[in-house]
Amino acid sequence: MSTEWTEVSVRDLDGELTEAVSEVLAEVTGAAPVIERHPLGRSFDPSLESEEESRFLVRVFFPSDAHGTRLAERCRQALWHLGRIQPIPEPSISSVTPPDPHAAPPSPRFQPGHRLLVLTPWDEDPIDPHLLPIRLEPGGAFGTGAHPSTQLCLRLLEEVPVAGQEVLDVGCGSGILSVGAARLSAHHVCACDLDSAAIQATREAAEANQVARQISVVHGSSDAFRGPFGVVVGNLITSIILKLLPTMARVGAADGHLILGGILKAQQAEVLTAVRAEGFSLQRQLTSGDWVALACNRSSDRAD
Repeated sequence: MSTEWTEVSVRDLDGELTEAVSEVLAEVTGAAPVIERHPLGRSFDPSLESEEESRFLVRVFFPSDAHGTRLAERCRQALWHLGRIQPIPEPSISSVTPPDPHAAPPSPRFQPGHRLLVLTPWDEDPIDPHLLPIRLEPGGAFGTGAHPSTQLCLRLLEEVPVAGQEVLDVGCGSGILSVGAARLSAHHVCACDLDSAAIQATREAAEANQVARQISVVHGSSDAFRGPFGVVVGNLITSIILKLLPTMARVGAADGHLILGGILKAQQAEVLTAVRAEGFSLQRQLTSGDWVALACNRSSDRAD
């Protein structure tokens, strides 16, 4: 085994590009990319409404042998093609020598809000006992949780009363929101998706986080459930939200909460109109760059 590794890294990425770059590097190398959060010149403050200045560093490591040389060139080419779709910073390719040639690469972790901590399954560094860990495999088909809309939904999950509730996660993807709800002491979480890969990913995430007994995973959509659910969360896209909103409202409890993510700022008014037509009031909204996430309920008259 080579005692040196090759590191391919791309700096100064926003959340969307972080997902795209990490997926490309994972596909090319077969390794799990490392993602580190780099707010420009200041510490991340989860109490702020917007983290538009936050940037990410994506790194991937592989042995510096003949195959590694070919992998490095393939990474460069794949990132070049990605850059033709949307400009990205120039990648850096360098050789690094780990203290232990058999050691794993460094593990990314980030804290989207005050209570939840996202990290890799193999991260053995100490964890603040006040934080609730979500262990997620980087470079998976459904991303790493770095996308702004995912982080906003995690923050809103911390703010609504999840403890003791029945929770429905519509379009569960990687399972990160389902695991987050379980970590926040939800009584039970129902996770659903139409993609069989998402079903498998969510089940694996539940097992890895030792919350499988709290999470039921169903191959289907929200119309497969009767409810009532105290919290319904859908980190989707606006067109799907508008399509599924009547069903999500139907299965929600009379005093339940609704968390919606994946909404662009330009689409916010349209979503809010539809939400209010279903009897919900806006309770809280968070923004990050061009993305908006909403927390609504049926009993609140407050709009922030």
